[in-house]
Amino acid sequence: ALELYVALDDVTWQLRCYVNIGLANARAENRPAAESSYAAAQTLGRQVKVPQVVGVASLNLGVLLVRDGAFDRAQACFA
Repeated sequence: ALELYVALDDVTWQLRCYVNIGLANARAENRPAAESSYAAAQTLGRQVKVPQVVGVASLNLGVLLVRDGAFDRAQACFA
């Protein structure tokens, strides 16, 4: 789906894909891929000024980092 929305230049749906890919990877216990997807959603969301998605990606990334014991990095996600 992400490839389709990139080809269509539909940033809103790209953001949703990144968050969902992050969720899927987190559930599959692929932490690095989940972190990468959430970070991509944060970056793109900030670029196009969609704070709701930035917030969701930050929250999900923070929870992921807390579960990994990376409390200092997680705290930055919640600030």
